[in-house]
Amino acid sequence: MVLRVAVITSWTVWAVMAWWSAPRPAEAEQARADIAAGDVAAYQWADSWERPAASSWGSVPTLRSSGQDGPLFVWRKPDGRTYYVVLADAASTEDLYFGGTPEPPGPQTESLAGAVRASVLDSGRPLAGEVQPDSRFLAPVLGLLCLAILIGGPAPAIGTRWYWFWISAGVPFGLGVLAWLLVERPWSRRVISPSEPGVDRRYRGLTGFLISVAAAIAVSLLSVLLDAAFDTWVIPESLG
Repeated sequence: MVLRVAVITSWTVWAVMAWWSAPRPAEAEQARADIAAGDVAAYQWADSWERPAASSWGSVPTLRSSGQDGPLFVWRKPDGRTYYVVLADAASTEDLYFGGTPEPPGPQTESLAGAVRASVLDSGRPLAGEVQPDSRFLAPVLGLLCLAILIGGPAPAIGTRWYWFWISAGVPFGLGVLAWLLVERPWSRRVISPSEPGVDRRYRGLTGFLISVAAAIAVSLLSVLLDAAFDTWVIPESLG
């Protein structure tokens, strides 16, 4: 029971932190206003977002930078919220997500860079630093904890260990972990095995893999609908 509460609590903390700190788009005016108000804990210039090679519910995009200013400006506020602005110097939105060739800094980039430098001079403290969500460390820890329980715990009754591995790891936002906690051993004592003596009718790894792929597609489509209805407030682009 204690372990189950620990897993649920860890997932809840991760989900809240990931949603709160996920980078959200903003305008250059908001960046300048936050800089002028001293409401910037750290910032980072980048060329593009770099999506992880292996996508899973705990992965987050990282920033790719050539070491020059722009065309992507990302900043984190003291309360942990993160925003980014695509400056007019950027060639295209697609380049920002798939690593296009960086363009020389333009007027808008230089203007924002000037505002940053002025703020640093006024405050006397450096602001530059890696802007990454704090939640990125929780997902691997939670994943390893679930994997250890899945391997070392009692044999699951509804599906094989491989089935629940794909469900837990592949279903977006950790929803597969919640499904495992709800219906399977060792969490649920009301599990009725579909197997008969001498016959193993549990769901196999391939079934779990196909379900995780279907769930990822369904969640992606739902994210698009929610984004169209509520912009990026409900599901930020970096989570969708």
